Order: sequence, then structure tokens, then C-alpha cells
Amino acid sequence: GALVESSTFAAFEFKVKAGEKGTYEAHVGTCRKYNGTIQLGWTYGHGEGDLISPRIRTKKVPAGDCHGTTRGMKKRGFNDDEIKRLNDGLGSYAFKEAAKRAQPSVRMTV
Repeated sequence: GALVESSTFAAFEFKVKAGEKGTYEAHVGTCRKYNGTIQLGWTYGHGEGDLISPRIRTKKVPAGDCHGTTRGMKKRGFNDDEIKRLNDGLGSYAFKEAAKRAQPSVRMTV
């Protein structure tokens, strides 16, 4: 890191479990060599959301007859598009929180 003029590092953790909480943690840091000294900065943020248990309708219940109930439904996992949307959404809140910690006087919207 500090052998060059500057560098940035980041670590992320994204967890999703149906019917529980989805979480995203972002840890971002920077390191630079300035006037012969090494300077290091680090911040972090966390995003969390309650998740549903995704389900799919079975042939036991005709289309349109299963609204508001789990009758005739079976559990399924999140598909790739849903995982991407969860990652993007939770990540936005985690990075917003990290930025707010790093520079609390700046107002940001997600």
C-alpha cells in the first residue's frame, strides 16, 4: 500500500437468507505516502433489510387464486435478478452510511 503515492482498498460482505435479514457491509480505506509520512483512513457502513421467503405457485391453485395466501405455493430461492437487486439496494445504504461516517457534514440521498 504505502510504497506508492496512494492506494485504496475495499472489503465487502453480502449475505442473503430467505425469510430472514439481508445484510451488506462495506469497509473502505485509503493509504498514502505524503511528505515522508504514511497516512491511513478507513470507514465502514452497513445495510440491512427484512427478506421474504420467495415462493412459486403450483398447479394445485389456478392463476389469480393465490393472492394473500401461501396456499398452493412452494418455497423457491432468489433468482439472479433478485440477488442483483438486493445487492444493489443494500449496498447503496451501506456505502451511504460509510460516506456519512467519513464526511458527516455532507448530505446524500440514495
